[in-house]
Order: sequence, then C-alpha cells, then structure tokens
Amino acid sequence: MKSKLFLVGLALLFAVIAIGCNGGGTTQIASDELQIKYKIQQLCEAMSAKNWILAKSYCYPTSSAYAKIEEIENTMLPLPAGTTISVSTIIKSIEIVENDAMLVTRYDTEICYQGNYSTDMGNPGITELVKIGIDWYIISLSEIWGH
Repeated sequence: MKSKLFLVGLALLFAVIAIGCNGGGTTQIASDELQIKYKIQQLCEAMSAKNWILAKSYCYPTSSAYAKIEEIENTMLPLPAGTTISVSTIIKSIEIVENDAMLVTRYDTEICYQGNYSTDMGNPGITELVKIGIDWYIISLSEIWGH
C-alpha cells in the first residue's frame, strides 16, 4: 500500500514538473519571438509587393510606424508604374518584456526602374512592437529608405 502511494506521489510530482516545464515563460517567449520575426518578414514582403494596405495592417493604426508606411507609400506613388521596391531586414536582437518588444533592426531597400538601381543599406535602429490580445503590432520602425 505504501509503495502504491509512493508511486502515485512520484507520478504526480513528474506531472507537475512536466507541466511547469511546458507551460512556463520560456516557451511563450520563444513563440513570441517567432511571431515577431514573422511579422517583420510579412511587413517587408508587403512593402516589396507595394501592398500598402497589407503593410499598414501589421502596424498599430495610430502609431508612428503606420505613419511611416503611409509616408513611404506616398513617396512611391508618383514613381513610374514599372518601379520595383525590395525591402529586407536583418534582426540583430529581440528583447521581450511582457507585451512589449524592442528589436535592433536594419532595413535594406532597393528601388529599380528601367535598369537604374537605388540601394539604401539602412543603419541599425530600433523597431518596437506591442502585443494586443494574441497579435503583435509594430508601433515604431527604424529608418527605411530615408524615412
């Protein structure tokens, strides 16, 4: 009888340890990092496709990031129809504290029209995101293409 109680107690102890390891903050931070990296990748892809509505949807509506995407959109609109833009980023670090994230990023931009290229290898800067519910929204961006 004592050995059965001991085994039941031992099984409960292992269950508590397993739940603690899987339900802890480390797993959530890793998940948040992946979501944040994916959000930044989606932003770059939307901007490269000149899908400004989609690009702005990754930003919080009243944020400086949203305004910066609108500014870039307004800069691109008067350019000839065949103009292409390619935006990529390098994420140097991510720091997450509860529902706020701060990234050290560098956005690189290439504009091309009729074989003429303009390349801007951005300077490292800060990109900030906020988590609302289960989604991350960009609230500020480091410099992109002089903006």
